[in-house]
Amino acid sequence: MFAQEGGGAMNILCAVPTIVDRSHLLPRLKRVLFLAVLVAISAGPAMAAPEDFIGLNCATTIITGTEDPERSRGIVEVFEEVAVKMSGDEEGVASNRIAEPPDGPAALIERIELEDRMKGIPVHDEQGTRERPHFLRVCFDRDKMAALLRASGSDVWPEPRPEVRIVLAVETPNAAYIVRREGADGYGQRLALIDTATKRGLPIRLPTDEDHASEARDIARFVETGQIGKKGAMPTLYGTLTLNADGADWNAAWRLDDDEAWHVDEVSFDDAIREGIGGAIDRLRTQ
Repeated sequence: MFAQEGGGAMNILCAVPTIVDRSHLLPRLKRVLFLAVLVAISAGPAMAAPEDFIGLNCATTIITGTEDPERSRGIVEVFEEVAVKMSGDEEGVASNRIAEPPDGPAALIERIELEDRMKGIPVHDEQGTRERPHFLRVCFDRDKMAALLRASGSDVWPEPRPEVRIVLAVETPNAAYIVRREGADGYGQRLALIDTATKRGLPIRLPTDEDHASEARDIARFVETGQIGKKGAMPTLYGTLTLNADGADWNAAWRLDDDEAWHVDEVSFDDAIREGIGGAIDRLRTQ
């Protein structure tokens, strides 16, 4: 409402809002909201597997739909993960030395389960022909898997496995920190450490605030020189993760206690962490 003076009188003018028909945007808005739900599901933490699907002989992946060829692809994927987890021999699986049985990995399945990741969410027309994602959980027969590993020249890395303390120093152009069990610093690296160790069947422990772990620069010196000091009660994997100047790749160095260090350059931090945990497992399973 506006007041306008003129001719000694005051006229009252009312501003009438313009009504714009935006009903044509509703289908697009519905698509955006639906995609937001998908993103939220994908970005959230992985759903914990039921107790019946926990163990070195079990693994979980995500497939699209429930039928072949996607189902068979998922079974091959979890078979390879279980072979690595039971043996610790990642190189043997990567090189196909540990190969699928003649009848395929499905012949070794003990239990299998499919779970709709979007259960409770109605199917929308906006999905088109895209099938819904499912958790595929599989446990393989332990004895049959062990026999397959031995026939391939590998063996089962027995339990109980040692718990490994991981002290990882991260350095970027703007920060340097130790990846700890909690805290904002190193959130992505912490998830990668936990996820990789879980898939490899390795119990790990990250420092807490109360541990008073060394500063990042001290860890870098330990890794390079091997002057770690007195060994602790549990094996400790020391690592440094440095972001390159271009901000795209990372360089990493690792050392398990006072063993020889190993390095990997110009990779993602996920790959760097896989190299670190994989290198530690290679050394631990042969001790």
